[in-house]
Amino acid sequence: MEPLIQILKRAPNGLAQGWLYLPAKQPWQPDTLGQIIDVDTLPDDQIDEDEEPLIAAELGLVATLESAMIESIVASASQLAEPLTDELLLESFQYYYDYDAFLPYSGYQPPSLETWQQQRDRDFYDCLGQERIDQPCKNSTCQRGAIEGSVFCKVHHFEMIQHKPCPFSD
Repeated sequence: MEPLIQILKRAPNGLAQGWLYLPAKQPWQPDTLGQIIDVDTLPDDQIDEDEEPLIAAELGLVATLESAMIESIVASASQLAEPLTDELLLESFQYYYDYDAFLPYSGYQPPSLETWQQQRDRDFYDCLGQERIDQPCKNSTCQRGAIEGSVFCKVHHFEMIQHKPCPFSD
């Protein structure tokens, strides 16, 4: 076991193949102890039914990311600032673990899930195009026109595809 920051600092020179295991149920800090374990090299009697190393469960560790991905995360972080700080290494690692994406810049705060979903819904609604006044919406209670490629207006097409009420009416 070694401190997380040391594992991240070794990444540019290549890490052992395997998954990085870190303590579950606690925030990860630079001095958090972790271990890279390659399950493929362990004897069968050291692996549980979920193909996880028994030692990881005994120590309360969870698999985080593959070592090759950690190398990519550190390479990406090294392009964000020079010199590469311990704080940026940890921030980049945590961001990738949380969002499955590379950190765009230090201090970046992604939008809340609710805000992100609202924007995604708006983008989808807007891409549906114009309603045709000469082709009525197939919903019998609707007075709007159907969009191109559908028998429904934007609102009812949105609801059919997204399986939820449409928050837009413009």
